[in-house]
Amino acid sequence: MTKLTERSIGPAGARVLEGGEGLAVVVLDRADGARATPFLELLADHCRVVALACRDGDDGGSVLRDASALGIDRFTALGHGARAELALRLAVAAPERVRSIAMLAPPPAGAGAGGLTGITVPVLALFGTRDSDSPPEAAHRWRAALKDCHLVMVYDAANDLAGERPEAVADVVADFVANEDRFLVTHESGVIHP
Repeated sequence: MTKLTERSIGPAGARVLEGGEGLAVVVLDRADGARATPFLELLADHCRVVALACRDGDDGGSVLRDASALGIDRFTALGHGARAELALRLAVAAPERVRSIAMLAPPPAGAGAGGLTGITVPVLALFGTRDSDSPPEAAHRWRAALKDCHLVMVYDAANDLAGERPEAVADVVADFVANEDRFLVTHESGVIHP
């Protein structure tokens, strides 16, 4: 596993964790700061992972500034739970910067999902089969709300998909980042991804 390193950026000294090489994945993390997890380290084996702390109600401006400060022009935005909505807002606000979106256990798509029709990038939405906060039955609403949304069910996982099944989630997200719309069929074998 690739170890993530911590550093501060910008005039406010924003704390970030980063590691890995290749296509960038900006992880929209908790306001109290990102922490290294097995999921992030496994994902960093396949791409450049940058975890940024995001405040509740953040409009995405700080994320874009921090990404620019790190030399990241285009990236996949990855958000868990309510941070998935921030990833979506980023794609609407800065479509030239967000190349794709990965959502882990996004909240159920409600009436406000109609405002997401401006999203033109591929979206990956992962749901745990045992999640009561973001139930898999609600996944079809995300698929209906987003033009290019791909759904993946993570078996035997609740809301903390990345904590409960880090290898499975990291593999699917890394494959999506690398292949976007072709991510379900691996390049080498043509077998459906587990």
